[in-house]
Formats: sequence, C-alpha cells, structure tokens
Amino acid sequence: MLNTPNEDSDVPRLLTVLRRRALPLVLAAGLAGGAAYVLAGRQTPVYDAVSSLVTVRSDGGSDRVNGSVYAAPSLPHGTLPEALQSRSVMQRMLDELKASALPTSTVQPLRQAVQTQSQGGPSSVSVVALGDGQQEGVFEVHGRASTPQGAQLLAQAGADALLAWDAERAQSRLTQLRQNMQRQLAALETQLGTATPASTASRTKQVEWQTLETARTQVLQNLAQVTALSQSTAGTLERVAAATLPTQATAPRPLRSGVLAAVLALLLGSGAALLFDRARRPIYSQADLRGLPVPLLGHLPALRGIGSGQQLLTAIRSGAWLAPLGFVRVNLQARLGSGQSARRIVLTGTQQGEGTSSVTAALAASFASTGARVLLVEAAGSPRALLPATDERRLQSAGAPIHPELQLLSLDQQIDLLPSSTVQQSGTLDLPKLDRMLTVLDNTYDVILIDAPPLLTSPEAVALAARGAGLVLLVVPGETGQREVEAALDAARMADAQVLGLIFNDRPAHTVAPASAPVSSAALAPAR
Repeated sequence: MLNTPNEDSDVPRLLTVLRRRALPLVLAAGLAGGAAYVLAGRQTPVYDAVSSLVTVRSDGGSDRVNGSVYAAPSLPHGTLPEALQSRSVMQRMLDELKASALPTSTVQPLRQAVQTQSQGGPSSVSVVALGDGQQEGVFEVHGRASTPQGAQLLAQAGADALLAWDAERAQSRLTQLRQNMQRQLAALETQLGTATPASTASRTKQVEWQTLETARTQVLQNLAQVTALSQSTAGTLERVAAATLPTQATAPRPLRSGVLAAVLALLLGSGAALLFDRARRPIYSQADLRGLPVPLLGHLPALRGIGSGQQLLTAIRSGAWLAPLGFVRVNLQARLGSGQSARRIVLTGTQQGEGTSSVTAALAASFASTGARVLLVEAAGSPRALLPATDERRLQSAGAPIHPELQLLSLDQQIDLLPSSTVQQSGTLDLPKLDRMLTVLDNTYDVILIDAPPLLTSPEAVALAARGAGLVLLVVPGETGQREVEAALDAARMADAQVLGLIFNDRPAHTVAPASAPVSSAALAPAR
C-alpha cells in the first residue's frame, strides 16, 4: 500500500497539480471572464443620482414651553430606510412622479419601479446613512434608473417624500399636544364653572379658585403657542444638496464583471482540481511512488512529436530515451537474473493510452542493441502499432517444428514480431493458443516482450502476468492514480505474478506507428 504523504509534501504537490492544470484553468477563466464581459456589456445601463439630507435639532423658539416637547423626536437608527418603504411615502413619490414635467414614456417606467418596490421588489430608491445614522447625521437618498433624468427624478422625489413625512411627523406631535391641552382647558373651565367666586367664598375656596384660574391662563398661553408653532414647524430633516444629473452609468461595469468572473472561475477551477486530486491521488513524480513494495526500474521522459517508428528510433538511439532505456534494461536484467533461458516479460498499464506499445518497442530495440534475440508479442488487441511494412517477410520459428498457426514477422535479424492473431473477434485473448505459441518459441529467443492490455480492465492481462517471468507496470504522471497502482499490484499478487518493477512513463506518445505508417525494420534495428 502507498504511504500517505506528510504535510511537508502537500504544498509542492498542490503546486504541481495547479501547474499541470494551468492551461485548462486559464482557458476556463478566460472563457468565463470573456462571457461575463460580453453579457455585462449588453445589459441596460443604470444611473445613480444622490440627494443629501441632514438631521438637526430645534428648540421650538419658546421661553415658557420646553423645546423638547414641541420638537419632533430624534430619529432612531434605521428609521429612514423603514419610512421610505411606508405606504404614505411611496404614495407621495408616485404623486410627485406623476406631476413631473418629463415625458410620459420616461415617467411611466419610474412609477412602475416604485410600485414594484412597494410590493417588495427590487429597490429603485434607497437611503444610506453616513456616519452612525443616529440623531444627528447625513443621509443620502439614491435614485436608480436607466436614464440620467429618471435617476435624478427618483432621488428628488424620494428626498421630497421623506421631508414631507418628517414634517408630518412633527405636525402629528404638535397635534397630539394641542388636543391634550384642549382637554385640559375644558376640564379647568368645568371646574371653574362649579367653583365659588372669590368675592363670596371662604379663604380656602378663594385659594382653590385662584389656582384653577392660573392654570387655565397657563394652558391658554401654551395652547396659543402650540397653535402658532404648528404653522411653521418643519421636522428634524433638512435638505443639504439636491439631486444632480449623473453623467456616467454606475452599472454595468463589463471590465470589473469580466475580471471578477475570471477570478471566480480560476478559484473554483483550482478548488475542483485540488479536490479531484485529493480524491483520486494521481501520481505526478517519482516521490509519489515511494512506499511501494516494488522497485522503480526507470523514468522515461516526455517524447514530443513522436508519430512514426523512425522518430521513436531517434529518441532511442540518440535522444531523450537513450540513457533511460539503458537503465531500465539493466535493472530488468538484474531483477530477472540468469537462471531462465527465455524471459517472458509482460508490459502493461492500468488503463488505455499509457504508452505500453511505445515502451515495448523501444525496450525491444534496447535489448537488441546488446545482441539479444527479441520477440515482440502483440497481445493488447489494439491498433497494430508494431505492424511491419508490407515488404517484411514472414518466417517460421527456427529450430521449432513447422506450425501452421505460427507465423512471425521479421523486423530485423534480432527482432521478430508475433502479431495479434490470438485476439478473438470478441476482443478477448485466446490464452491457450498464445501459451502454445510461446512454449514453442521459448528456446529461440533471449527475451520475449509481451505488450499486454491494461491490467485493471482485462482479466487476460492478469493471466498473462501469471504465465510470464515477470510483470512491468507503466505509470503515467497525472493520469495513473495511486489507488489504481495499488489495485494493479493487488491483482498481480492474487495471480501470483512477480512484479519486476515500475516504469515512470512521462506523457507517453500515442501509438508508435499507425497502420498507414508502420514501423519498418530499420526503425527497430539495433545500432551497429
């Protein structure tokens, strides 16, 4: 089983994941940003106009009556936004919009927006408190519309409606006070009507009558003052600045929307990539192979632009695979030992497209360069990547009885190919037939390399591994997961197959040679 990476290796691994996924992440971010930019550019522009209000205190202008009695109460926190949503304020706004001199085509959408807001829809008029927004402070009334004139009219109508609401609030306070004083005056006059006049009453009655008369006079004075104040009160709100005509739209902002969408897509994509990596634990470097119960035979670097056998030959004989293949060959020979006459080596992966055919052909050329007789066995049933050119000759096994079904293709005097004739029409491998062929050929070749199907998807691959001298498993960075490697090793262990080791195949080429461009003898010939 694989060892769990420690925390010190997590950061480099995460960086490796993001680096390998950089291209799709950047493309996704670019597409998201571009789409957001285009969509934002097509949206209707929104203009924002602002009218400012300020709360002030008033003493009422009286020496006999306390100003706090007649002044409107201070505005608690959050009062104006709630007042703006009241039915009376909304109706005042609708009335002012209706009385506007702007064309009906401009005013009608504004009235509909206000009505929608009154029913709980999006806000076209709002109030923002600057500072603490309590008792004394500045408030901004914002009006938003698709035209500058509409935004200005909405902000102005909202400010006017709030000023009228505040004045009505102050008037309501004075009205309640005046009604209370009128009730007090009526009660005092009733008491004075039943009291004994001062000229005929006793001393006690005279004092009582004088007290009632004084109270009546005071109430009359206060009532007169309240009546006078009700004609001039204006509440606690005052206008600081009227709404001006906006010159630029506040929304949409295509550039900002595009940047935000790109950043969001990049973050979400990175998170998804990291979560996928955490769940699947793909292998990215040789460090991820540590802890396996089998050795690492070698590391084959990436081969770019390999589309034919000749290009593969260049990489084998003088290119990026020359030295790595030598290490793989030497390590395989060390693992096999010298006790076997014919060494059947099964090369397989965990899934399709891991470059098994390319590595098998390259390894055959590497063994042939040392003078060994090599037989390639095409058992994967995939497109015949190792098919020789049409001028190649067919031959019978030297030193073996004539077998009608045993037709080999000579790629070179050191390398022969056993085509995939044992692959049945159903796609499965005829193992008994293949086993009979290999038994006949065991004494003819020094090394038999079997290009097997993926170990996790083909039961025949497990059976081939059990019949061979050893199994070599290919691991592809970014594609092969650690759990898949564990499952492959468990399958080999259950089949009692000896796993010789792993080959780290970095970004393998696809098929070595398609049917239209087969591998020639020269392509697989050993260097002289």
